Amino acid sequence: MDEQGAEPVQADPQQQAPVDPVLAAHWAEVDRAAVTPTAPDPLAVGAVIRRTLDLFLRRPLIFLALAVPTAVIGAFSADPSSPSGTPGTVGATGPFVLTALVTGVIGLVLGVATVIAADELRAGRVATLSTVISRSLKVAVAAIVSGIAQYLVLFGSLFIAAVLALIGGGAAGLVVLVVVIVAGYIALRWSLSGAAIALEASGPIEALGRSRFLTKGNLWRIFGIFLVLALTAGPLLIGGGLLAYVIGGWSGNVVSALAAIVATPLFGIATATVFGDLTGRTEAPSVPAPNPGLRTGYAVALVALGVLALVVAVPGYGAAIDRHALDTVPVADRGVIYAGTLQTTDPCHPVGVKATFTSTDSIYLGGYFKRLVPAGEKATVAVYANGTLANSGQVGDPTRPTSCYRELDPIVGGSPGTYRLVVTYAGETIAEGTFTIQ
Repeated sequence: MDEQGAEPVQADPQQQAPVDPVLAAHWAEVDRAAVTPTAPDPLAVGAVIRRTLDLFLRRPLIFLALAVPTAVIGAFSADPSSPSGTPGTVGATGPFVLTALVTGVIGLVLGVATVIAADELRAGRVATLSTVISRSLKVAVAAIVSGIAQYLVLFGSLFIAAVLALIGGGAAGLVVLVVVIVAGYIALRWSLSGAAIALEASGPIEALGRSRFLTKGNLWRIFGIFLVLALTAGPLLIGGGLLAYVIGGWSGNVVSALAAIVATPLFGIATATVFGDLTGRTEAPSVPAPNPGLRTGYAVALVALGVLALVVAVPGYGAAIDRHALDTVPVADRGVIYAGTLQTTDPCHPVGVKATFTSTDSIYLGGYFKRLVPAGEKATVAVYANGTLANSGQVGDPTRPTSCYRELDPIVGGSPGTYRLVVTYAGETIAEGTFTIQ
């Protein structure tokens, strides 16, 4: 008998987490205080989705406010129309990585704050921005360390799958599928680690074990919950991103940010709801009672806006790819034809670039244009030797825009002299370069 006269709880050996016995005892004590469930099966998929939407609609402003920073930074740091700061831009790799890290850290901290806010509202307490952010900052280090550990494991699994896909072979497809399934399984088993850190102040590794302990035997229901959420909010997140790329510029960034702001909070709220159900955390009745019509209307609006965004964006996505073909090329490289000694996987930009060569050198030529040559159009390439026109030709593709000039075969044994290449389109010089053979 314990101090309150209750029989001590005997831990089921099948439910023991593979961690320190002291931690397992602590979890058993926490879980022992479970409240009477508000439904026969509170973890039922439909029940969790309904309560997730109700929690959001009870205090939408706090959840929207918590989603704003990450959504805005993420959208505006990935501007596809910007000549710098985009992934793939050689000169902007450093700033992009830094921005991604900052966005990830802010996202983790505010994601934890979203879970805390949802748990407070679930218990009938008042949740304020200052309070939930303050509590989130106290466990921020643990959340970041745990997030990095999960990222490394999951990214490593997917990287292996990508390598296997490239290698190919008869069984490659099956192996890739197995790796992806394993990665998804691990992600689900660890899906409640953030909530464990936010609501129980668990350490990074302890939180992973806690999540595995709670998800055991509940994996399919948790999968169903997040699948329904993905089908509800996913079209808007994907459609908003595609539409932002098609629109481009600041307008596209605003579209992407708004989509993320209204859709992403639901995942944090659902995580808090699932964690609360599995650990018996206090849940107070809604006051005022939730409006089923408002709940349904919000869910339908999310799906409808997502479908609309996809319908508008998908037909224009191919043209947008062509339009943004030069966006990942540094400004300094646009309009310059380089002469180099080696060719890499990018024939538009040789390496070993220099201005003077010998007649025995293998000289590779390539360079990106200042603007695209539209599909079916031709640009003129003029070659001058010692100031005199030596040759001319045309470049272009009948089916897609052309973004660069490239010579796949090297020049070997060229006559001594100074050579200048000039590419023009519609009366404008869109690329040029000079080199000398001695």
